[in-house]
Amino acid sequence: MARTQQIALIGFVDELTATGIGVRAACGLVGLPRSTYYRLTHHYRHYRPVTDPIPQKNRQQPATLTAAERAAGVSALESAEYAELSVVQTYWRAFDAGLVCCSERTFYRVAAEQNMVGDRRRRKHGGGSASRHKPIVHCGRVGELWSWDVTELRGPRTQDRYKLYLVIDVFSRYPVAWRIEYTENTQRAVDMFAAAIAEHGAPGVVHADNGAIMRAHTLVEALADNGVLASYTRPRVSDDNPFSDYAGSVIMPRMNPCERVRAGRRLPRAEPFGIITWPIDAYSVQIFRSEEAEMKMRQSVGDAGPLSLYAEGFGENLEGRGYAPDSVRWRLRQLAALDRWLRDHRLAAGDLDAACVDRLVAARRAEGRTTLVAVANFSVPISYLREIGVVPPEVSSQLDPVSQILGRYRSYLVTERGLVESSISVNLRVAESFCRKQALRLEELSAAEVTAYIVAFSARSSIGWSKKTVSALASFLRFLHVTGVTAQPLAAALPKLAGHRRTVPCELDEYDFARLLGGCDCSRDVGLRDCAILTVLWRLGLRRGEVAGLRVDDIDWRRGEITIRGKGHRHELLPMPIDVGEAIVRYLHDGHRRVPPGCRALFVQVRAPEGAMSPDGVGDVVARVSRRVGLPAMGAHRLRHGTATQLVRNGASWPEIAQVMRHRTVAVTASYATVDPVLTSELARPWPGAL
Repeated sequence: MARTQQIALIGFVDELTATGIGVRAACGLVGLPRSTYYRLTHHYRHYRPVTDPIPQKNRQQPATLTAAERAAGVSALESAEYAELSVVQTYWRAFDAGLVCCSERTFYRVAAEQNMVGDRRRRKHGGGSASRHKPIVHCGRVGELWSWDVTELRGPRTQDRYKLYLVIDVFSRYPVAWRIEYTENTQRAVDMFAAAIAEHGAPGVVHADNGAIMRAHTLVEALADNGVLASYTRPRVSDDNPFSDYAGSVIMPRMNPCERVRAGRRLPRAEPFGIITWPIDAYSVQIFRSEEAEMKMRQSVGDAGPLSLYAEGFGENLEGRGYAPDSVRWRLRQLAALDRWLRDHRLAAGDLDAACVDRLVAARRAEGRTTLVAVANFSVPISYLREIGVVPPEVSSQLDPVSQILGRYRSYLVTERGLVESSISVNLRVAESFCRKQALRLEELSAAEVTAYIVAFSARSSIGWSKKTVSALASFLRFLHVTGVTAQPLAAALPKLAGHRRTVPCELDEYDFARLLGGCDCSRDVGLRDCAILTVLWRLGLRRGEVAGLRVDDIDWRRGEITIRGKGHRHELLPMPIDVGEAIVRYLHDGHRRVPPGCRALFVQVRAPEGAMSPDGVGDVVARVSRRVGLPAMGAHRLRHGTATQLVRNGASWPEIAQVMRHRTVAVTASYATVDPVLTSELARPWPGAL
């Protein structure tokens, strides 16, 4: 901000403070930091300049070592008694002997000035040795230089560790040899190099670091017998073996800890690449384990089934999603039941599908069990196993004609109609039931069959669900006609269903709303959330899906507006009343919301699994609080009706109420309000010819 703008804003602040407004509020209104206001009006200075400053290096330090003390420290470092000791050992022994009187850090600085830090054994009696030269090996073709290293990999369990032996050709970045073991073993390295040389030929040089297995005499002699020269990095140098070091850094971070090693699968043969993106990285979940590693794993897990390796990760996943300890133990029991079933039937984890779960449930019911006798009991562990890739995803058969046409219908609803997921699920449910009933003879479908289906369906269903079925079926029939499946527009053949509400919705007033707020225990997080939800429903007249879809970013606190995501993906701005803002602020500020990473929902669940509330959850809040305070059972939409009624009572016009309710027609708004005939007289048109 320019100085002229700051001075102008200071004038506005002075005018506001003259009217009695505080400096904090005035600065907030004009957008000027309060510190800037005080700094420019009171002429604050951050520092006082010194007339003749003394440079830091020329200043007198009271704790500086004298020349004699510094010479005593150097003499201790060069003495024959301490020549073979490190700097820290020399310091403490000289300190005990009274030879030095400084800190350990100062002693290190004195040693660094004399170049006496590091490996002091080479400097015995003041002598020195030449530093080792950096190994430089020229590589101009494939097979001339190999580089290898041993990298540690984590397994599915926390205690599992594996050693990846990896040999690459430096020129082509091709992995000429690799194997995974539990430990570093020289003989296995010798066997690996023997197989690689037999397949690819002997290189000129093999470069490695100074690990024990790399410098083992057995390996060095085996390489020498094949005419291969062994090259090693310098001590304490990290860039002498960059190719193998980079290979480990590429493989390790991109591997899922729960899937880093899987038995029974081996990588396909790799092709030379210009950069290190081998199949070892792309197929990291399919890394082959040696027979010894597999045998040791079997001994460690004993008689456990194929899913026992994932129990620990499953428990950590549940804890991270907010599940209570008892719930975590119960979900682990579900995973254990699946594990025992697969083990007893000699099945692998990849064989777990819907049919397998059905057989498991049927077997438990046949045994007379009372727990875990429903397919839904195993939905959470199976979802986790599918998420980490252990169990294949559930995919409907592409050969099923019903699934094919429903897939196209779903795309039509999403792209052409722009429906939300809840409406799509209802339409697909009705369409699937209709297709199964008609045995998919859609090309031969007639108006008589459509009418007969609706008549039979209405005889066994309620009026409300029958009307929804007619609307959903009309959408499906229009889709069939548009896509050319049916020649005639059969949607026009659907009969109209008679039936109206037999009861008038219960009218709510401000007293009833106050009773609902009184039923919320604001000393708890759930009470603060329920109070904010009820206030938003009542004061803004929102639908339950709109409340569940609110995000923290939808509120503009400066303008006092809130963005509503309504039907048909419409985004509309509404002014936010003061009491609504206060309720939301109490919920966000005083509550202890547990929000999962990446979740921006305004209202979140207090029970596991944590995350954004669903529309059904918002409706459950209203129903639960209404029962608690003794009001008739109601849903979230009843508050929307009450909002419209109160607006009518307060003198708002019908077009104004329709705008607040975001209705397209005033007739829909009139059905929301429970009022007397006098208030609705403005909607009635005069009868033609009446006096």
